[in-house]
Amino acid sequence: METAWQHFGALRTFQLAIQKSIASWLFDFNSLHAVETHYSDWNFIPTPEAWPYRWGTEDDAELLTGGGISLDQVRALFSCGGRPVLLERDGELVTYVWYLPDGVSNSGWIWIAPGPEELVSTGHQVLPKFRGQGIYQRTRNFAGSQLAAEGYRRHISTVEALNRASLRAGEGGRPGTGPRRYVGRITYVRILGLVIFRLSGATGSRKWGAGFWRRKHPYRLSYDFFHEKDGASG
Repeated sequence: METAWQHFGALRTFQLAIQKSIASWLFDFNSLHAVETHYSDWNFIPTPEAWPYRWGTEDDAELLTGGGISLDQVRALFSCGGRPVLLERDGELVTYVWYLPDGVSNSGWIWIAPGPEELVSTGHQVLPKFRGQGIYQRTRNFAGSQLAAEGYRRHISTVEALNRASLRAGEGGRPGTGPRRYVGRITYVRILGLVIFRLSGATGSRKWGAGFWRRKHPYRLSYDFFHEKDGASG
């Protein structure tokens, strides 16, 4: 059986251990890639009937905790207008991913706000026993085709720089995938509630900052920052 060390790598395993054992406001650090996927670039293919994906509702709240998030977190995502796509088999959760038209709190201190015809994608989880079957791409394919039909142009998300599995899963060029565009990075360290961050965008924009932001009062970042020289507001 593959160990966490082998699957994630030494640095990622250490990071996960820190995140699980220490409250994020006490100590946390990360570097997040800002990525976007344009539906116009997507080579959509029909989802096989053997993969009965569907949009979740609040009646699925308990089921959606199967990926490791709490019931309160699930309810908070629904209260933000979140729309989960999920797949279950024989009552067992296989995978899910959330789409939010108004943005979402990230890492407990920053809120990334999308523009018109955009959504934020977050929390994609494939349960361990089902990994390695192309489920990540099938899930994105199902959701992306339907969201494009609703008039959305793209979804945006963040990927942890040390999360090699997610970086590999998001590579484009395969049938039913949308190629990712890396448009910037969010790097931060958080100590005793104080966040020190550095933002960088694809057009060369840069911003440093520090403050005591938290989930209920986050630092708000317009996604436009990653395409413009100035776009962030504290």
